[in-house]
Formats: sequence, C-alpha cells, structure tokens
Amino acid sequence: MREALFLTFGMDLGFFERQLLGPVRSTGAAVTVIGDARMFTPDPREVRSAGRAYTLGLAAAKRAFHPKVTVLVGPERALVGVGSGNLSVGGWHGNDEVLTVARANLNEGVPRVVADLIEALVRLAEQIPMGGLAAEGVKRTVTELKKLVRNTQVIDTGHRLVDSLTGPIVDQLPQGPVSALEVSAPFFDPHGAALAELVRRFQPEDVTVLTQPGKTVIDPEPIIRTAKELGVNVRFEQLERDAVSGPYRHGKILTALQGQETSWSLVGSPNMSTSALTCSATGGNVEIAVLMDAGISLLPTPRVRVAEIPALAHAITSLEDSAPQVTGPLLLEALAVEGGLEITLLTGGTSDVPIEVSHYAGSPEHFELLGTVPAGATQARFPGDFLPGTRFRAGDSFQTLADRHSVTSRLLPLGRGKPNQDASLNQLFASESLAANWINALQSLVHGAGVESGSSGTKAHAQDAASDSTYWAHLDDPEQWAAYAQESVAKLGLPMFELAAGTTVKTTVGATLPVGTLAWDDTFDDDGADDFEGEETAEETTDVSGDQDSVGSQAEMSPGQQARYRGWIGKIVGLVPHLGPFERISMVQLTITASLLPFWSTDRGASGWFEPLRTALEGLAGEEWPVQVRDRIAAAACVGLYRLRTAVPPDERGTHAEQFKTTLRHLGPLVEAAQLPAIEDILHLLDEATLVARSAEEVKSELTELLQVGPEGTLTRVIESNLPGVDRATWTASKHLVLDGDFTNAKTTAAQVLTYAKGLADLVLAVNSSNGSWTVVVRAASTLAVIEGGQGETTYRAYDTGRLIINPYAPLTDPQRAQQARISKPPFATPGPEVREILDRFDIQAVPITAPTAVALKAP
Repeated sequence: MREALFLTFGMDLGFFERQLLGPVRSTGAAVTVIGDARMFTPDPREVRSAGRAYTLGLAAAKRAFHPKVTVLVGPERALVGVGSGNLSVGGWHGNDEVLTVARANLNEGVPRVVADLIEALVRLAEQIPMGGLAAEGVKRTVTELKKLVRNTQVIDTGHRLVDSLTGPIVDQLPQGPVSALEVSAPFFDPHGAALAELVRRFQPEDVTVLTQPGKTVIDPEPIIRTAKELGVNVRFEQLERDAVSGPYRHGKILTALQGQETSWSLVGSPNMSTSALTCSATGGNVEIAVLMDAGISLLPTPRVRVAEIPALAHAITSLEDSAPQVTGPLLLEALAVEGGLEITLLTGGTSDVPIEVSHYAGSPEHFELLGTVPAGATQARFPGDFLPGTRFRAGDSFQTLADRHSVTSRLLPLGRGKPNQDASLNQLFASESLAANWINALQSLVHGAGVESGSSGTKAHAQDAASDSTYWAHLDDPEQWAAYAQESVAKLGLPMFELAAGTTVKTTVGATLPVGTLAWDDTFDDDGADDFEGEETAEETTDVSGDQDSVGSQAEMSPGQQARYRGWIGKIVGLVPHLGPFERISMVQLTITASLLPFWSTDRGASGWFEPLRTALEGLAGEEWPVQVRDRIAAAACVGLYRLRTAVPPDERGTHAEQFKTTLRHLGPLVEAAQLPAIEDILHLLDEATLVARSAEEVKSELTELLQVGPEGTLTRVIESNLPGVDRATWTASKHLVLDGDFTNAKTTAAQVLTYAKGLADLVLAVNSSNGSWTVVVRAASTLAVIEGGQGETTYRAYDTGRLIINPYAPLTDPQRAQQARISKPPFATPGPEVREILDRFDIQAVPITAPTAVALKAP
C-alpha cells in the first residue's frame, strides 16, 4: 500500500497505535489520521508514535468534524470503508456500528463510491481548516486513488457517496414521497427538527424510530407533536435484548420504503440532527455517508414496541456527564522545520497565546512554557532541537511535533502474519512476566552457545570433536553432522534450534520433536471495550457521536531495561563469528526479531538495531558452508537483508544506505543461491516474531533487482517512492530521463530529482507537468542548463553550480541563488553559447523532450 487515511470524530490513539498502526505501516503505507480538533483531549501517555510514525491531523469544522472513513490504497488495489464507527475500541470492536466497504483493483474495476470519495476528499482539503501535513496526506491519498481510477473502469454498484461538503445531505437524497421511513441513530436533536424536516420532505405515512432506552439521546414529545401535526403515524421501537443489556448502538441508518420494499437507505456518519443533515459543512458538520438500495430493511431484529414512551427521554443533565471538549485556542499542527518548529493555530488570539512543551524523553505530564504566539497571529516559529513526538499545548489543545520525513517514510513490508512493531514503536510486552521470559531467553542463548562469558572477549568452548570453532565445516560424515546437530539443540534449546533448522529439524536431529514456543508474544488489554458512556456523552455534547472508550496502557520499559536489552543483543551479535551454522542462523534470526522490538529508541534515533543486524549478517559472508545448511544460510541472509533495507531512507542516501549496499554486495552470492522454499520457511517461522506477510518471491526478487540494477534504475525507484505526483518515469534511448505527472512547479521537482541522482555524473532530465508547463535540466559537471516553457515563451539559462557549495541545485528554487550562479546572459529567449554547447554535447535537438509537439531550438 502507498497511503492509509483515517477520518474520525473522536479517536483513541492508544488503541490505534497498539492494534492498527503496526499492520498498516507494515504494508508500506504512509499513515494519516485526522480527527475533530475540539474533541481531541488525549492521555499524553497513550500517544507515543504520532509525528514519528504517522501524521496526526486535527481538523476544525464549523460545528463538528464527523466523518468516519478509512482508505487503504496502493498501485493495484484500494479498500474504502465508510461508516459510523470512530477510531476507538468501541467504534471498531464494542459497539453496534454500520460500515460500507468498497474494494477496488485493476482487474475488477473501481466501484463508483470510491470515485465519488476522490471528489469528497478534494473538497475536504480545500474547505476544512487542518494542519498542513494532514492536508498533504489527504492529497496524497487523492493522487493514489486517481491513478487507480485512470488505469481501470468505474463500476456502478448502486452505491453513491453523499457528503455535507457538497451541500446539505438532505438535498442529495432521492426526490419524491415515500410510504414509510425507518430511522436509527444514537442522537436526535433536542426538538426533533431533523426528523421533522425529513417527514415534511418525503411525506411518509409511517415512521419507525429505533431507540436504545437510556442510551439514545432523544426527546420523544416534540417528535410525537410534529407527527400529529403532519398526520404521520410514528412508532418507537427497541430491540428485545435492550430489556436486558447489549452493546451501545452507534450505527446511523435512514431507510425509505415504498410499500413493503425499500426504496433507498442512507448509512454512515450523520445523526438525526440539523447540523448533520440539513446544513452544509460551512455551517454545520462535516459528514460522509453512502446512499444505496439495500433491498431489505437494515434495522436489526427482533424488535418490540417501546411500552413507556416518556421514559425514552434522555439528554445531558450536567456538564459532568459530557465528554471533554477543547476550549480556547485550537492547536492544529506542530511541525518540525529547519532550526526548530512551527506552530499553527486555527485563529489568532485577542492576546498572546502561550505555548507549552513536554519533551519526548520527559514525563508526559510535565509541561513548561516554550513561548507565545503573538496576538492575531496563527503561526509562529520557535528555535530549538526537539525530537519528533514532543508534546505541545495551547490551553487545553494538544498536539505532537511531526517530522515530515518520518511520517511520510514508507517501510518495506517484511514477513507475514502479525504487526511490524518497529513501524509503530509500540511496546511488545504487556507484563513483567513476558519481559522476564525475554530476558531469560537471551541469557540462555548467551550462556548456552558454547562460549565462555564474563570476560572482555569471547572464547570458543573446548569440545571433544575439535578445538577449532569452525570444526563443523569439515563434518562431511552424516553421523558426525547428526551429532553436531544434537549438540546444537543442547546449546540453543529446542525453540531456537527449530528457528534455525526450520522444516529440516526432524530429519536433521533424527527424531520427532515437540513444537517449541517463542519467548515473546503480543498481548492486548481490552478492558472497557463494552463501556458505552463515553460514546453517549460525546454524542450529546456536540450534536454528534464520539467514541471515548480507552484500553489500559501497556507497561513501559524503563531506560535501564532498554539499555540492558540493547547490550544483550550486542553480546549475541558478537558470538556470530565464533559459532557453527545452526547457532549462527539462530543468532541472525533472533537479531532480526529483536530489531522489531521497541527498545532501540535513544537520543540518536530509533534505528539502533541497524548496526547489530548488519554485523550479524556480515557474519554469514565469506564462509564455505556445509551443503546441509547452504539453503538455510542463504535464506536467512535474504530475510535479514530485507529487514535491513527498511532502515534505508526513501531517497537511498546517507550512511545506512551505503552500509546496506556494502553488506548486500558481501552477501550477493548467498542471495543468488537462495531457494524460495527455504526463504518461505524462515518467513513462516518468524510469523511468531511479529513479522508481516511478504512472499519469498517478493523478498528474493527485490534483493536480486537491487544487486543487478544500475544507477538509472536506482534513480527511477527512488523517484517512484518519493514523488507521488509522478505518473511515469521513462529513460529514453538517449539516456534522457523524462517525468510526466501533476507537478505544481516543474523546477522544484527537477531539483528534488537531482538531489537523488548523485550517482550519475551527467544527467538530462525532462519534467513535463499536466498543466502544460515543462522544464528540461541538463547537469554536466559543475554546469546546469535550464530550459523552461509551456506556459509562456521558452527560456534558456546556464548556471555555474561550483559557486554554490551547500546546495548546487538552489538556482532551480531560489531566485537569489540563481542570480549569483547564472553564467548565461540575456536575452534568454535563445540559447547562449554555454547552453548551446551543453545541448550539442547531449544531442538535444528539440524541447520539450518527448512532448507531443516539440519546439525546435532557436538558433543562437
């Protein structure tokens, strides 16, 4: 996947980070969560990964930001969910909710409701105030959905999306009278005005109102009076189970019937309120729902009449009953910028707005004054060095510091089955006993690996078979090899030996062995999943629903525990060169697993696992492995390399990128020799280590491509990963790189590409935007030729990039730097001698390159 977008009203980020963020991030998606700014009053201890692993967006609608939409989209498929459930335990597990799911893929087409959502998201980004990164997440999602729609057909399934961003939802419903209406919602406005408006418009003879006594916020008397005035029979019903107990019914359903058959149904986020149904987003709520003909009544059964209608009345009695709301200034975004951070408020204050900070490494409850946003201003910058995830407050309003690179950096999916915990940085351990099991497992491996401990170095343990620690390399005799395997079981313990030997364990050891259990496991605390009170009061407070359920927070590791775990993994890695093949495979796979656990975050970042894993993998290189384990060693190398690559930045630059390339070269022969069944077996065994689904074919093909691809292929891959606006990247026969796509500024795009292309000494780059503008940039040594056109007269300029030490491509984005570095002289409507020399050298006869109609170059 490329993008994951969650729109919600209330949100429980503790639930989201524990149970959803990992699986979503592990698909390779950049994740954006957007909720109502006025309803966001989190427990700071529950928010650990916002700004670091995903974008936390806050939106401020006129009344309430109330859509409940989930979008997962990639190059070949998309999944869209539109419903009533907020991003919480209640919304995803505990409540009765409604959800319409649309699946799209290149082979089967795109349902119309997905195409409708594209337009709704465009309007959302344009109309609703929100943080800049959140808006970027919405726009990236739109871009990916548009690509999918362009490459396949739109299918009419009978479903249509409606939203208050277009106008009042009631105006988008089918016209004409109906014989009956069925309604179920957790909230009705105090005077029944929205239901009254529906009755006036559709003139039904009967109206059925499904309620949940003591939970549905409703005053039945105004509804009864209006029904009498309009000559409508109104019937209040409840489920039979309501007489005992049941989950909170949070779903919203409006169905119109003609005779005994349904005419249409509306399901999604809108309650029975004027803000939800009869107002547009400019004056009411932001709502999104699906209009369809389900063919049947959607109200749950069995139902009975409400015996005591006056007893249905349920409303807010005091502020203590209501869900908390932010008052005062609304803090929409805290964004990391060069040299500090930028704070964005919804509106400027009448006086200076104090901003408080709680540093990421400090106590979540401790805030101190950072500074103030001047009166009337909506943005202010503050200098300093702040880690992503640092907490900020403006009055009651809360946000975390977001780092643009971190939240848009996409992980490479690895493994299969369970969440990638490194993507979400969640705590794996939920209890001290699990942590103790992990400690014991590590200590058992260190002391049982045939190496003496307690000294500054490692020393091979004397064995009868040989004193040389590589004696296993000469075990050609089957009986000797079997004896070595049995010794490995004794040293590693059965579970770790099985991790190393895989499906060959029975034949290797010569006996049927019981299945071992790994010493780590995911546990989740679902206490409170059935509590409805927070849901109800949020509905009552703002005229809309909001899930406030929470789950118990997992115990945090102390800094001392984290340091000990890192030290122990360092000792295990140190053992690798001194061990036999089964032990070495086991240590490598254990290090892969450990790399996914949340004890690597330090002041230097969260990728401390990279160097230990790289060192462990280097211990597999350069050996002549016995035939019995060659496939297993090669497979372990592939899976380890694949994991190692997740730390490589998307632009494939920097220390990690260079170290990965070096290790990949050292292990290249193992990658080429790796067999798919062995890779698949390791992926399967590492299921229990919280790795995420990836096939053996994908693992090997990607590594093989990385070994074989040249600098041109690398650049194409980096562009596709980092520039979502690119529809196509093509190398011509003349080795010219042509980019086509939706670019706001072609020169800015060219500057980004050039920073990724350091491995190419010379480069001809053509950037063609769908708006008609284009730029051709030629990099030749320290000279940059830039040709622009498409929306005006074609111009030709040349720059000496040797004058710009820090950023040689600044002339493309900074007019002042362009003036300093320019070597061509006006007029620029024709190529001067510097430009002409470069054009001739690279045999560029016409511009734009590959455009349908090329413009011949003007004579000097």
